[in-house]
Amino acid sequence: MEALNGKAACVREGYYRDRYIDFFRPNYPPVPRMSPLIKRGYFTRVRALQLIIDKFEKQVLASSSNTLSHTTEEELPQPPLPSPPRVNLVLLGAGLDTLFLRLREEEENAKKSSKHNVQAVTRFCYEVDFPPLMKYKAHCIWKNEELTSLLGVSPARETSPGGRPDSPTVGGASVILTSRRVTSSFREKKGGDGPRQQRSGCYILVAGDLAETAALERALEAAGIDWAVPTLLITECVLVYMEAEASRALVEWTAAKFRTAAWASYDMISPHDVFGRMMRSNLTARGLSLPGFETWGRSLKTQKARFVGGEEGGVGGGLEGGVGGVPWERAVGGDMNNVYDHFLLPEDRKKAATLEHLDEVEEWQMLMGHYCYVVATRGAAMKGFLQGQPGFK
Repeated sequence: MEALNGKAACVREGYYRDRYIDFFRPNYPPVPRMSPLIKRGYFTRVRALQLIIDKFEKQVLASSSNTLSHTTEEELPQPPLPSPPRVNLVLLGAGLDTLFLRLREEEENAKKSSKHNVQAVTRFCYEVDFPPLMKYKAHCIWKNEELTSLLGVSPARETSPGGRPDSPTVGGASVILTSRRVTSSFREKKGGDGPRQQRSGCYILVAGDLAETAALERALEAAGIDWAVPTLLITECVLVYMEAEASRALVEWTAAKFRTAAWASYDMISPHDVFGRMMRSNLTARGLSLPGFETWGRSLKTQKARFVGGEEGGVGGGLEGGVGGVPWERAVGGDMNNVYDHFLLPEDRKKAATLEHLDEVEEWQMLMGHYCYVVATRGAAMKGFLQGQPGFK
């Protein structure tokens, strides 16, 4: 609930818009008071991820456009494909995050304001977390008319696999909720033109343990995931709570399954300096174990190395792997000081400074220096993604 409350505090202060976050806060308790430093930190985390998603989708669109531009006229499909490129968003350890709901709202608003009703990409979102969280999240969606309308969920008639909180497990994991938005389009059929049903995206909740990749794979397949689709995997302070070998196995499994992918990982770094030891002490006092902090979290370099191996920078910045059993091919990263100063847009920083004055500049820099975003990639279509991007190296 801490991350949810932190983001709710940002929303309440006006850092960004999220009409859905309170729907997942049990009994809608008052938003805890938080310092401007903490709220600006959450804003940076949320806004940076939004920018990463936007750049990822633009990379997919550019790759799709390049593929078509190298196709001869005879090879072009007739008629041209009616649907935009599909992407997967896979949130591992998703918790009660509202990312997809916000993206869906932006998409719907864009369609209303566009004369041509053009959708840039078709998003298929898969959220994975432990069963109690996913069942609670599904319950929150089913009981809220605004959410069911936004997602196209019909609780009384839900018939998709595992479409109920008591759905049977699939090899240790289960599909809790499946939502598919359906639009009408036309295609050539024998005997003339005829309507067809076309997916315009979906939202699926999967209950499972990230350490049990075999069960997770079966559940995602039961949910209809397409491993060949360009995929953005997202983890926010998730890998730090996993044992080193379990997180390594997860990284290797994703590399084996997703041919074209990027992984955006937000996590902690530098546990052994004075501020890092204080962070560990505070979290330990609250009963939280951080095995990943001591291993892959030692530095920004080790966070990148978890994906590509080694600790030496590759040509042109970042790390490069993909050989000798290393699962991912490239990785770039930046601590949150660099992300805030150089990756966020100038108007983002201006907005944050206008909303609340920050007195604790030194503490801000220390805090942001102990968190990072690392983005790993694999596949030809992802080559160069965020390479040379200010804020990442």
